[in-house]
Amino acid sequence: MRSGKTRVPIWAKKALSEDAKANAEFCAGRDVTTRPMADSVLIPHDIACSTAHNIMLFHQGILQKDEVCRILRALEEIRKLWSTGKFQIDPNLEDVHMNIETFVSERAGIDAGGKMHTGRSRNDQIACDMRLYLREQVLKFHTNCVCLVEALALFAEQHLDALMPGFTHRQHGAISTVAHWALGHAQAFCRDLERFAELYRRVNRNPLGAAAGYGTTWPLDRELTTSLLGFDGLLENSLDAVSSRGEAESEFSCVVGLMMNHLSRMAEDIIFYTTQEAGFFRLADAFVTGSSIMPQKRNPDLCEVIQAKTASAHGAVMSLMSLSKGILSGYDREMQWTKYTVEDLVDECLSAPRLMARALLTLEVDTERLRQAAEAGFLEAVDLADWLAAHRGLSFREAYRVAAASVEACRLQGRLTFISVNSCLPAGCRSLSEKEFAEITDLRRCLARRDQVGAPSPRQAKRSVARIRGYVKRQQRWASQAQERLTDAEERLHRAVAEILR
Repeated sequence: MRSGKTRVPIWAKKALSEDAKANAEFCAGRDVTTRPMADSVLIPHDIACSTAHNIMLFHQGILQKDEVCRILRALEEIRKLWSTGKFQIDPNLEDVHMNIETFVSERAGIDAGGKMHTGRSRNDQIACDMRLYLREQVLKFHTNCVCLVEALALFAEQHLDALMPGFTHRQHGAISTVAHWALGHAQAFCRDLERFAELYRRVNRNPLGAAAGYGTTWPLDRELTTSLLGFDGLLENSLDAVSSRGEAESEFSCVVGLMMNHLSRMAEDIIFYTTQEAGFFRLADAFVTGSSIMPQKRNPDLCEVIQAKTASAHGAVMSLMSLSKGILSGYDREMQWTKYTVEDLVDECLSAPRLMARALLTLEVDTERLRQAAEAGFLEAVDLADWLAAHRGLSFREAYRVAAASVEACRLQGRLTFISVNSCLPAGCRSLSEKEFAEITDLRRCLARRDQVGAPSPRQAKRSVARIRGYVKRQQRWASQAQERLTDAEERLHRAVAEILR
């Protein structure tokens, strides 16, 4: 029997914080939660779609004033019921469209409610609902991705000169910094922001008025519904407006899938960097879980689950692309399944970038451990080869062979030595002075010499932080303007309803 006391997982050392609760929910997934009916997610969008369509029918003289007033009042009643959780879909009525039309007919009378579908098909209706839903989700993903880029920029700024080994083939390759690592991920997510913004422009097109795909004999005003619903333009050809259902969903899944790929790569870095073997980073308690049997465990479940959800995102891409492959032009029932895949994708992935941002803002960095790791991997060998080529007249390949021989000669010491390097120089090559050797092999000097645009020197990293923040501000302005246009359209729709009902 349940007690009134709030329960916590067996491994939790204390009551879960808000971050920990969000992480636990994200990681538990569908183990302990259920998903709503797919069409219940579309209720507010179908209400908006029907409201705009019927206002247009009235303006075109297809509906009489009394008829449209009854329809609009019934739609407003549904909206209020839905907002308080009291409007539920009846499975006997097949879908959201028939549920809403049946409710309207019951409230407004069949003589009025029976006319609300005039000049419209469920084909263009669901295509419109899905584009209203998708543009909303695109803006949400964009917002969450902005949070992550901002967190990465702040994290980089806080660790501009924190030395760390840069890895290639999972081996120490060259000198780098924690800031450079963070900025590398930030730049990838900036491309994701760009893709979401581009996707929004293609998604935000109005298919309403295409009917079943072949137009209608009714004199519809498609430009009016475009304005009332805040679309940027029309999907002009009526056949394409219906046939392209699945295309927007597929592109959406591709953009989300690429973002999840970037998250998964970052997650793998954190998993490795937080191992006891590496010990570079430490995740906050909120973003790890424990074991039911091993009390000492700090499992990076957030990062592991992000990788699992990335696999699901890849599956969504394949499912959506396959569903819309090679089907006959016009509406086909296969397209119904695109809805489920997209909604599942949103449920699984929407919160991932925001949670990663929260984890990053609380991530502890062991700068001493990182410095020791950087000093132990012969990272100065790259600079030795470059210096010999630049200052001793050797070709780079000759200089490379000298550096490689020096590394091999110093394998037991773990770092290049002055004597070993000079002993490996070819005949006729002037030896290095102790001062030259010290300057070449000092890791902070090695870092400072990497001073090209985008390189890891603290000076360049600081400039990169500023550029990324400027880019983020531009993206935020775009998103804010897009949201303002949607808010304006929503107000236009409400005003149009109010003017008719006055």
